[in-house]
Amino acid sequence: MAFRIVSKRITWFQFPVVSIGSFLLCAVILLLPVDQGRPQNTDVSFKSNSVKTISQLGPDKRKVFAKLYDRGARAIMQQNAKEALEAFQQAATVWPEHPDVHYQLGVLCQNQSLWQEAAQHFQKTLQHDSAYVEAYPALAHAYIRALARSANAVVLLQQGLNIHPQHALMYRLLGTAYRFQHQLNDAQEALQQSIRLNPTDGETYYQQGIVHFKKRNDDLAIKSLKKAIQFESDTSPPYYMLAQAYMRNGDRKNAEAFQKLFKRIHRQSEKMFLLKRAVDVNPSNSQNWYRLAQAYFENQDLGSGLDVLNRAIQLQPENLSYHQLRGKVYLQVQALDYAIDAFQTVIGLEPSQVSGYINLGMCYYLKEDYSKSVEVFLTAKEMDPENPGVHLNLANAYSQVGDRRRAQEAYHIYQSLKGR
Repeated sequence: MAFRIVSKRITWFQFPVVSIGSFLLCAVILLLPVDQGRPQNTDVSFKSNSVKTISQLGPDKRKVFAKLYDRGARAIMQQNAKEALEAFQQAATVWPEHPDVHYQLGVLCQNQSLWQEAAQHFQKTLQHDSAYVEAYPALAHAYIRALARSANAVVLLQQGLNIHPQHALMYRLLGTAYRFQHQLNDAQEALQQSIRLNPTDGETYYQQGIVHFKKRNDDLAIKSLKKAIQFESDTSPPYYMLAQAYMRNGDRKNAEAFQKLFKRIHRQSEKMFLLKRAVDVNPSNSQNWYRLAQAYFENQDLGSGLDVLNRAIQLQPENLSYHQLRGKVYLQVQALDYAIDAFQTVIGLEPSQVSGYINLGMCYYLKEDYSKSVEVFLTAKEMDPENPGVHLNLANAYSQVGDRRRAQEAYHIYQSLKGR
């Protein structure tokens, strides 16, 4: 039996296969170099090979391999690409036939734009396990995105679809590869099949829109590109292509509107790219993670922002600003127990800062623990008696516990301080 350390293969991202998030494929989409129509001298035919089992490694190598693989997996979860690459490279020397190891190395190389190396590892994955489904789109992505081998991608994906005929991503890539080969009818058919299997993938509609645009079916292009925006509204290339389709269709007003949207979203994308690049270059700098978290929050991507912010906190757990931001985000979405935990940490780190108490009191108020809210706001009042907001919050909290007299007193103080 082939050895598997983990039941689910480790990837810390989903392939942005010819991604509509990449500006390189928008404004110059019709100017990209087209590769030759024949496959290059690259063998893309893979046969199932028997994989050496763990028992054949011997006890010493078995322990070394398991330790290295675990080290690489942990590094991936911690988004430490350098550590992960080193661990999996060493694991590959211990067990060179293991398909998972080469797949992880391919992903790591691809993340660093080492496309040739990534392709070689994905090829080795399939040489050792031709049924490794993730490796087909990964290798095809490398062929199409960077290596100008769309003809190879067509052959590869046809083979993959023979094994996995219901794979929407492979059909999407096949359509994209056909488009680069100027086989637009084949591209349209493959993309339609991808949409049938996954009708909510914005990237597929984007590729379909480009095919319609190249066939000068502007109405259909507009329809597909609007679908792309519906499902992936934060990526800029569909806006650009939609502006071009409207312009060619004679609708100048919509063309200008979507051109403006494209420019705004593209600026945001550039900012995110630079911030992510800073994290990749120096993952041990907590400020890089903090700035990336702020950008996610600005884009209303709270889940990604919190994940990244937690990474900053792991690197610098006593940084007050990190916990304050975490608490405010949780307070915004009314995840109140998490917000309370964050603001209690803020108070523990800086007991003299009144804002921590104000935010904590607000958490208890929203949680309808009004007595606790009064208690915390009273502490804030002692620390900053001239703060009108504290007295207003205290008035509201007193009102909720039924202390009308103190509520009125606090409100009068609020009014007098506000009028100064």
